[in-house]
Amino acid sequence: MLTVGFTSNPELMKNWDRPELIDAYKSIMLENEHLREKLARSEAQALSNKEANASPKSRKTLLLVIAALMDLLKAPTAHPRPRGMNQAAIKDAILDKFNLRGLGDRNLQEIFASANKTKDDAE
Repeated sequence: MLTVGFTSNPELMKNWDRPELIDAYKSIMLENEHLREKLARSEAQALSNKEANASPKSRKTLLLVIAALMDLLKAPTAHPRPRGMNQAAIKDAILDKFNLRGLGDRNLQEIFASANKTKDDAE
């Protein structure tokens, strides 16, 4: 693995057996890995901050969706499915049953897409 970086530079290939070059290369590779990990943590923190700083309107819409879902769970179904309702049926049921500001088709699609992505990321 170490020689891969050296092979692109003929001058380094002549001196591949010099311990200080190998040590420097190892140091660079470790620093590169450290910076990659730091960047990944930073990106995750930025995403977390973005979610924490959601607008009050966004939080209210999300709470409305949760309340609507809770209400749908209480309602009896005409044709219960073994795995429950699919996402499109849930969205349609919310739109039919709840005529609330902020609960539009697009908002529900965005909320469900975000929930699905978060669930997939957690798995």
